[in-house]
Amino acid sequence: MSETMKKEPKTWLSKFLLNEKMILSIIVLNTIVIFLEESGIHNKFLLFIDLSCTIIFIMEMIVKHIYYGFHGYWSSRWNRLDGILVFLSIPSLILFFFPRGYFDFS
Repeated sequence: MSETMKKEPKTWLSKFLLNEKMILSIIVLNTIVIFLEESGIHNKFLLFIDLSCTIIFIMEMIVKHIYYGFHGYWSSRWNRLDGILVFLSIPSLILFFFPRGYFDFS
């Protein structure tokens, strides 16, 4: 258990999300998907993988806040980078579920 972690992860989900090797694998997968999408390959499977990765990263951030605490999470430079990237990815997730024109304020 890490020195800054407040409690030991008990559920399979928290153990999965706190496993650095697993998260690194998801980062690599997401990088490949982004590369393919930027290369002009677009299909529903890649979109599903991309959205799934984003949701996993959001869940990872939430679980780390629970286990490390707010200060413990944001005191790590890697977690700061992760947190900023998660916040930057949220608008694309919102646009997927609520496409342009969904909210008409005119």
